[in-house]
Amino acid sequence: MTRGILLTLAALAMTGPLLAGSEQAPSRPAGQPAAPPAIALELASVTRNTAGGRGMMGMQPDGRFIATNATLRMLIREAYRIQDFQIIGGPAWISSDAFDVVVKARGEKPAPAVGGVSPVQRMLQAFLEDRFKLKARMETREMPTFELALARVDGKPGPGMTPSTVDCAAVARRGGPPPAPPAPGERLTCGMRMGLGRISGGAVPLPQLAVALSQVVGRPVVDRTGLTASFDVDLTWTPDQFRKDRLPAGAPVPPGVDPTGPTVFMAVQNQLGLKLDFGKGSVPALVIESAEPPVPLP
Repeated sequence: MTRGILLTLAALAMTGPLLAGSEQAPSRPAGQPAAPPAIALELASVTRNTAGGRGMMGMQPDGRFIATNATLRMLIREAYRIQDFQIIGGPAWISSDAFDVVVKARGEKPAPAVGGVSPVQRMLQAFLEDRFKLKARMETREMPTFELALARVDGKPGPGMTPSTVDCAAVARRGGPPPAPPAPGERLTCGMRMGLGRISGGAVPLPQLAVALSQVVGRPVVDRTGLTASFDVDLTWTPDQFRKDRLPAGAPVPPGVDPTGPTVFMAVQNQLGLKLDFGKGSVPALVIESAEPPVPLP
């Protein structure tokens, strides 16, 4: 399994807005330097990963951020809440060299910066500037997009998308213990899961589904369905690299992947009753001016 295939619910929650000029556009003006806000780091450890394995990252209860076998590109995506296609430039090693990272801010959790940048983002941006000497700026660039639209004239959804009967906002307001995790293969009641060739979720708003699909198709996806309800979603497809006509002879196929299954475009239309149309739009992009391999701490 490649690093790019490892998509988690946490990563999806960290995904930032895509199209400039929309309700989801970032508040930072185009062209404003993307230097991280000043923040003191209590711990900033980085070493080269030579063991390999799955690329993983996440926050710990004690406030530490830990990443294992992560490239600088992966760390940038996490720090700036952007997707891979929104990263422009940079040396080749940012996508190939892997590192193990531990980061912790000093003192109490810092307050979010103006513009909605989270404390975790501020910490990671400061870390990348300090240890990787990352210099970057935000720009708005015209990029190809996909528009998520209704596939049928009558607007009827497909069998994999049904209106949700759960008010997840009301569930959150009531508080109490979290619901029991679903059994293997079952969807979440509130929230979304992404796996290899699969998206499933409960009470999913269509803009959130569009963001998830953008990670699959490698370009921004804009919700043009006009649907305001939330849906229970089950979508399965065969990733391109595991399609029968592209697999080298004798190459293994991951469990649960059907090499003869549909493409994501076919699956969206047949299973969800939606379609992905070509489009073009202004997209926030992080332009990397320079970066340096880090010097491990003693």
